[in-house]
Amino acid sequence: MKKKRILTLFLVLLLILAGCGDAGDTEKKSSKKKSSEQEAAADEEDADDDDGEKDEDGQGDEAGVTDSGESDEKPEKAQDPTVTVIEHDLTCEIEGTKRATGIYPEVVLSEEYAASWPKLKAAIDEANEMWKSDAEASVSDYAVYAEESANDEHGLGPDTCFSSDLALSMTRADDRIFSALLHAYDFSGGAHPMHGTGSINLDPASGQSIPLSQVLNDTTGMCEEIYRLLREEYPDVADEVSAYAEDGEEGKKNAVQVLEEKLEEDSYTWSLEGDGLHLWFSPYEIASYAAGYSDVTLTYEAFPNLIQPVYQARNFSLSVAEEQAEPEAVEVDPNRLVPTIFVHNPSWDYYCSPDAQPAAQKHITLTKTADVASEWLNTDAWAEEHGFVPASSGIHEDDKYRYVMTKPLEYDYMYAEIEVYEAGTDKLLYDIDVQDLLLGPDEQTGTSSRITQFTRWAQIVDDTLYVTAGHNTYADSEPKSSYIAAIDLKTGSVLWKSRPLTSNAWNFQIVDDTIICGYGFTDEKDYIYLLDRFTGEQVQQIPVRTGPDQFEVVGDTLYVATYNTAYEFAIGR
Repeated sequence: MKKKRILTLFLVLLLILAGCGDAGDTEKKSSKKKSSEQEAAADEEDADDDDGEKDEDGQGDEAGVTDSGESDEKPEKAQDPTVTVIEHDLTCEIEGTKRATGIYPEVVLSEEYAASWPKLKAAIDEANEMWKSDAEASVSDYAVYAEESANDEHGLGPDTCFSSDLALSMTRADDRIFSALLHAYDFSGGAHPMHGTGSINLDPASGQSIPLSQVLNDTTGMCEEIYRLLREEYPDVADEVSAYAEDGEEGKKNAVQVLEEKLEEDSYTWSLEGDGLHLWFSPYEIASYAAGYSDVTLTYEAFPNLIQPVYQARNFSLSVAEEQAEPEAVEVDPNRLVPTIFVHNPSWDYYCSPDAQPAAQKHITLTKTADVASEWLNTDAWAEEHGFVPASSGIHEDDKYRYVMTKPLEYDYMYAEIEVYEAGTDKLLYDIDVQDLLLGPDEQTGTSSRITQFTRWAQIVDDTLYVTAGHNTYADSEPKSSYIAAIDLKTGSVLWKSRPLTSNAWNFQIVDDTIICGYGFTDEKDYIYLLDRFTGEQVQQIPVRTGPDQFEVVGDTLYVATYNTAYEFAIGR
C-alpha cells in the first residue's frame, strides 16, 4: 500500500534526534547560520590569546566553562573543532520527466573532534544514514505522487514536480554542546509548501539529545520576556498567540501560558550561542502559517542566571566548511508506478451496470452428498484432513495471482485495499483501493455504512476482480452489508453488486460462470448462494445449519465448513 510521507519524515527526524519543532524555508535551508557575535568573539579571542589566563595544562578558559564536577576521565576538549556540512541533491525522473527533487545533509566531524567524542560521532553517523535513506524514500514517493497528479483531474499540469528538502546549519560545536538547525521544505501539491525549522542539541560525551530543561537554571520571567520580544519584533505573531488577540493583561496572560506550556513540553527549537539562548518559531508553531518565522534571543546579560554556567558559551569559535556533493539520481521501484484504482460505491442495494455482460446461459448445480454435524467444527483440522489451506484474508494465491490485503481500518484484519501480484513473483499488477466501496458514501443516496465493513477475499477472472465485503456483527447493525462486487480492472468501475447479506464467509469459489458464496450469523438465516458471474443475480440458495465459513473445490466436489457442520456437495455442470 502506498503511503504519503508529507511531514512524517521530518517530524520523525526531530523526535529521534532532539524533540524539536517543525521544519525551515527555502531561504533558511540554503544558509549556514553563524551569529555575528560568534565571529566577533572569535576575532577578539585571536587578538587577545596571549593575554588570556592559562590553566595548569596551558589552555585558556576561553569558552567560559566552569568545572562541572564530572570525572577527570572526560576526554580533553578539542580545540577549534571543524565540522564539514555536505549538501546532497537528489533527482527522480519517471519516463524522462523530472518528477521530484530533494536535499539531505551529511555532517562530517574533523578527526580531532571525532576522536575526542566517539559517541557523538556514532550519533552523527547514524543521523547521516537516516537523513540519506529517508530522503531517498521521500523523493521516490513524491515522484510517484507527482506522476499520478500530473493530469487534468488534479490540475497540476504535465510537468508537475514535487520536492522534499532538508538542510542543516551549524550553530555550535564544542565540549558541551553539538548544536545545529534543521531546515525542511516539502511541497507535494498542497495550497502551499510545508516548511519550518528545528534543532538538534547533542551532548558530545554521550551522543544523546540534551533537553532544554537540562541547560536552564532560573527561568523566572523567561516566558514573559519571550512574549515581550515577540511583541516588540513581531506584533502580529504575539497577537495571535494571545488567544484570539485579546487585549491587555488577559491577552498577555494567555500568550505567556502558551509559551510556558512549550517550556513544560520541552518543545522549543533552540540553540545556545555566544550571546545567549536563541529560540526559533516556525509557521504553525505558535501562530498561523501567514505569521511566518520568528526568533528571539534571551541574552546572558539580560538573564545571567537563566543558563547553567557549564553550558554558557560567551566566547567560542566555530569553523564550518561547506561542500556540495555530486547530484544523485533516485530510482523508483517499478511496483510503485502501478496506479491505484479507487473503486466507488454505486449503491447499497443490488446493482448491475449497463456495461455488465448478459447473464450466463448455464450454471452449475449442487447436490448434497455428506453432512457431518458436530458441536463445533475446527476449520483448521477440517482443512488439514482434506489437504486444504485454511482460508486467510491476509494473503492467498491461485495459479495466476497472489492477493495481498492491505490498508487495515479499525483492526489489522479489516482490510480496505488489495495488491495483486503475478503469482510466484514480486511484480505488482494491480493496486485496488476499495474503501469507498466498503464504507461509502454511495452514489445513489450519499449515505455511508453504519459499521466498518472490510474485504475478506478477492479473485480475478478475465480482467474482472471479484471481492467480498463483510463485518463481524448482526445484520441489524447494517442491513446493507455483506455482499460480493465485480470490478472492471480496465476502468475501475463496479460492474455489479450482489444483494446485501449474501456473503460473509472467509472466502468464495468461482466455478465456470457461477460464484459459490454464503452468509449466516447467530440467530439469522444461513444459506449457501450461487450467483451468476456476469450479473451477480442469485440462481440458487441452499439452507445450511449455521453460517458458512470456508469453501473449497476439488474436481467435481464442493467442501463447505460451517460453524458446526462439514458439508460435501457434488457439482453438476
